[in-house]
Amino acid sequence: MRFSLKVTGLVVIVTGAIIQSNYYHYSNFVGDNFWTAPIVLIVIGSIIFVVACFGCCGAAKESPCMIITV
Repeated sequence: MRFSLKVTGLVVIVTGAIIQSNYYHYSNFVGDNFWTAPIVLIVIGSIIFVVACFGCCGAAKESPCMIITV
């Protein structure tokens, strides 16, 4: 299950990065609110990925501290 969370985190990060990079040249035509969505996606994806890494490493090393972190 933790591996799927890592993949989900990466997908969310990549989606936010693609939106940010592909549509950045439209910044003169759209408001600032449009740019908050890709940044939020990148931040949330990063958090999901880090938490999933703690879970995977904790399960692999059988570390109760890392598993409780999740």
